[in-house]
Amino acid sequence: VSRYVITSFGRDRKGIVNEVTAAVLAARGNVEESRMARLRGDFTITMLVSFVRDQSDVDAFKSDLARIEGLTTSVRASSEDDAAKTVSTHRRVLLRGNDFPGITHAFTRVLFDRDVNIESMTTDTAPAPFGTERLFLVDALVRLSAGAASIDALGASLRALERDMGLDVEILEHEPAKQLR
Repeated sequence: VSRYVITSFGRDRKGIVNEVTAAVLAARGNVEESRMARLRGDFTITMLVSFVRDQSDVDAFKSDLARIEGLTTSVRASSEDDAAKTVSTHRRVLLRGNDFPGITHAFTRVLFDRDVNIESMTTDTAPAPFGTERLFLVDALVRLSAGAASIDALGASLRALERDMGLDVEILEHEPAKQLR
């Protein structure tokens, strides 16, 4: 089995996912994992696709993707990672506060400094309940690997970020959905 990471983006319109998955099926591939999102007027797709046949299926897939109008696509061999096989601890981190430049960088810097890996992360803005301010929202699933900073140390660093930047941070236990695979 060979696996490829596909990243596609373009102006949002109906049928994009249908066209991309039709190309996967026509090339005898299988979508193993995917993330998709509409970002204002654009649409993004990231997929992990497996092929059991030969390189000609992958080449046909690339050609079919290139013919989808208005879509920019990248296809590359997957960087197989042994991280899923190692003992690790997951946490879900929710962050909320007035929107201003630098929040994402400060948050990800704390994770980097504590050797914590981002498994998935969503950021968004929303109107604040009072006034004209906008709230910045982060929902991140993070992985602390064996030997990484302790959960307590990560919590202390995030509480410092909360205090220094005027944010609300919540750290929740999270069990990854490995049972579904």
